[in-house]
Amino acid sequence: MSEQRLQAYVRLIEQLLSCPQGQEEKILQANAEFVDAGLLEVMEQYAAHLESQGNSDAKRLQEFTAWLARVVGLEPVSASVLNDAAQFLLETLQLVYENKGNPQQIYPIWAQQQAQFDENLLVVLPTIAQHLLEEAEQRKFGAYVLAEFGNLIQRFPLGTRWLNLELGIAAYQQVLSVRTQATMPVEWATTLINLANAYLYRIYGDRAENLEQAMLINQKALIVMTRQAKPIEWAAIMNNLANTYLNRIRGDRAENLEQAIDCYQQATSVMTKTSMPIEWASALINLSNIYINRIRGDRAENIELAIEACCQALTVITRISMPVEWAAIRNNLAIAYHNRIQGDRAENLEQAIASYQQALTVRTKENMPIEWAQSLMNLATSHRERIRGDRAENIELAITAYQQVLSVITQRGLPIEWAATMNNLGEAFTNRIRGDRSENIELAIDSYYQALTVRTQRDMPIEWAQSLMNLANTYLQR
Repeated sequence: MSEQRLQAYVRLIEQLLSCPQGQEEKILQANAEFVDAGLLEVMEQYAAHLESQGNSDAKRLQEFTAWLARVVGLEPVSASVLNDAAQFLLETLQLVYENKGNPQQIYPIWAQQQAQFDENLLVVLPTIAQHLLEEAEQRKFGAYVLAEFGNLIQRFPLGTRWLNLELGIAAYQQVLSVRTQATMPVEWATTLINLANAYLYRIYGDRAENLEQAMLINQKALIVMTRQAKPIEWAAIMNNLANTYLNRIRGDRAENLEQAIDCYQQATSVMTKTSMPIEWASALINLSNIYINRIRGDRAENIELAIEACCQALTVITRISMPVEWAAIRNNLAIAYHNRIQGDRAENLEQAIASYQQALTVRTKENMPIEWAQSLMNLATSHRERIRGDRAENIELAITAYQQVLSVITQRGLPIEWAATMNNLGEAFTNRIRGDRSENIELAIDSYYQALTVRTQRDMPIEWAQSLMNLANTYLQR
């Protein structure tokens, strides 16, 4: 190892230690040429040095080194461990085959086997797939089993979400070596649709790039799934493209939202309430989300369109028949009422609070922790801005809710949402009526400073400015 490379490793390690939690992966991606076995070796030595000095960063670096080793596949794994993983994967694929991909039969068994779904499956999957696909007479069978496994694992509600998606992506990529456009066009396009969905929700890797991949793969599937030949599949792709445009990071935000609206409207020209009521209503849920966030057009009118879309979706989706989707509609409806311009402001906030509370009857911390936290954070903001009721009590409800949110939304796991919560908590403490005023101001200042560890001028300039302005105003009141 050259002295120059050693210094580069050390600089990268120091950058990782000084950055806000949750930003490490972005730094590693920017320095991908240094992510190798040498880096891990120096990280281990650096952590040992910090530990000998009693530095608290030692534990953080040790944990991060172990995580990085697993992710990039540099951690030495014994042959017996890999053999066990390969055997488990074969048994899992056999289970998928015997139950014909039925999740009601498979998921309960997987729920008891969660500990065996680890990163080693990613290591052995290509070898197992090659074995299944090498004989010409069994290739279609092997592709079928791997495709079904991909469909099941990426939708599996338990386990480690990022790993489930990576296993799905790895399985689909193997399937596409058999299902080609020339030999099996429909199956090829179907696999592409599922692969695109996995990229849409992918956690590992660069989020912006994953969304671009999802878009490109969906557009590729449209070569076969045309409106004339396969209208239902075509509509599904248009719906997926709309979801991708809605979440897209690259390109002009206003234009991306217009593209999303156009794709949803095309999808619902096939997915009608009469012919495909569930798909139609699901598209309306997403359409309402776009209208809430739309940049172009009249803001007040966009909010009314969002409310109308939610109300239409509720004619099909009920709490009993589709509780998860029903809760999503209630959440979107609450957001729309919170931001509504038309009508009485006080009444709109009451409608928002009622809708959030309804959503939270389904979105519980135990069953849907992320969605629970998102709805609870929005409910807290509605309480903080509430006009009716006791002002002091409303703020206490908001503070309690924000603090509950932080039990799920962590700086490392969801840094952007965590920073937003800390900023909102700071605003609540700034306006708090109960308790010691000077203590509330100090709590607000601390919350804003924490938010600013993620909301930097470079990465989030608008949010950075908002939190900085809040901090300045709080110092004025100090």
